[in-house]
Amino acid sequence: MSIWISGLIALGISLVILPLFFLAYKRENLGARKIVLLGFFLALAIAVAMFESMIPDFFVPGFKLGFANIVIVILLYGLGWKEALIVDVLRVVVVSLLRGNFLTMGGIMSYAGMGLSFLGMVFIWLLWKKASVVFTSIIGALLHVSGQILVAVFYQESFALFYYLPFMALFSLLTGAIAGIAAMLVLRNKAFRRYLNTQNGSE
Repeated sequence: MSIWISGLIALGISLVILPLFFLAYKRENLGARKIVLLGFFLALAIAVAMFESMIPDFFVPGFKLGFANIVIVILLYGLGWKEALIVDVLRVVVVSLLRGNFLTMGGIMSYAGMGLSFLGMVFIWLLWKKASVVFTSIIGALLHVSGQILVAVFYQESFALFYYLPFMALFSLLTGAIAGIAAMLVLRNKAFRRYLNTQNGSE
């Protein structure tokens, strides 16, 4: 029963963004240059996530550093929520397939964490324009780990896993800050900003 419950919870969390995903994919006018750019960032996010898979899990199975979120933050602030969402969804699906955990506990944790994290970051990006990139990244990291823990609790049928949450939250503060700083440096790069201006001007 725990597998079914955790699966329903993960679906309830992560699949909330599916309508947004299809809306973004359907309405977004993807030119050739943007497709190349999104393909590059998708490949980069997948590579980072696969590298993280070689690092032992922290605290509970399926918990990773989350540095692939650097790419999502860059896309969110550089191009917009539609582009970030397309890459984020495809990243999680492809990585879960490559890891062979598409319907396992680790995969379901990834779906739930991605859903909560993306919704939280987009909410901040839309409604709080003064929020820094680093702050948005930290919130995304905290929500990601919260979604992971929630799935792990129901999957393992043990509320004792909630005791890990404070430690994982502190760890996520660090990793989220590092990811945010990295994303901010890329966004402030003159060459990258010049490319974005050229891209936006060509649409």
